[in-house]
Amino acid sequence: MEIETVSMDEINGVSDLNIRKGDPVQNLENLRQSIADIGIQQPLLLREKDDGYSVVAGRRRYTAAKELHRDTVPARVKDISDDEAFKLSATENIQSESLTTPQKKRLVQHSLDRYS
Repeated sequence: MEIETVSMDEINGVSDLNIRKGDPVQNLENLRQSIADIGIQQPLLLREKDDGYSVVAGRRRYTAAKELHRDTVPARVKDISDDEAFKLSATENIQSESLTTPQKKRLVQHSLDRYS
C-alpha cells in the first residue's frame, strides 16, 4: 500500500467506528512539537467516506496536524469494510496501551454488539 500525500481539506474527521471518537485528545504537546520539528513519521490510515476520507488509525496525529494548520499529511488510503476499519482502529488503540477504562468498556461492548 503506497503512501500518499493527502490534503487536510479532504479528510472529514475520524471514523465513526473509532472507540475514541468524541473523547478529548489529550497530551498532544510532545506530538505537536515532534510533527513541527520533523513531520509525521507514521502515515495515517484513511478510507474513502462520502466526498473525502475518514481517519481509521492516526487520530492523534491527525488532530495534532490540524492544530498545526498543516495543509497535507502522509497517509495510506485503503478500501476497507466497516468491520475491517473497526478491527484496525481497535488494534491500534489496544497497541498504544493508553485506553481508559471507559474506552475499554466501549471497545468490548461494540465488539459484542457487532460480532455476537
